[in-house]
Amino acid sequence: RAKTSYNFNTLFNETTMSNGSDCPVELPNVLNGIYCAVTRKTLDGKGPFLPNQALSVKECNTFLSQENGAYASFEEDIKGDIAVGKDADFVLLSDNLLDIDVNKIKDVKVLNTFLDGKCVYSLS
Repeated sequence: RAKTSYNFNTLFNETTMSNGSDCPVELPNVLNGIYCAVTRKTLDGKGPFLPNQALSVKECNTFLSQENGAYASFEEDIKGDIAVGKDADFVLLSDNLLDIDVNKIKDVKVLNTFLDGKCVYSLS
């Protein structure tokens, strides 16, 4: 049912939620998922759908890449934030998602990907 589809705001506020790209059902681009969750629009600009279920960029970061994901996998002692002694898994982006217009999130590029502190991908 459309009125209960992708109710991210309700889930975020009522549960400890973690999320991902949903690949292979969706493209494995987490930034597209953040764009959709924040704007409640499709990638081609249709919507917004259920705008009261929109999340902030900061909320998306929590459930996609930080503490909630580590909590869900019982790994909060080794990952979930950038701290001494924890795995250094992170990406460097072309833009700060907190500082740009939310409609531009889908255009942000991943410049580098680091796993356990080692660069495993570089755009250049």
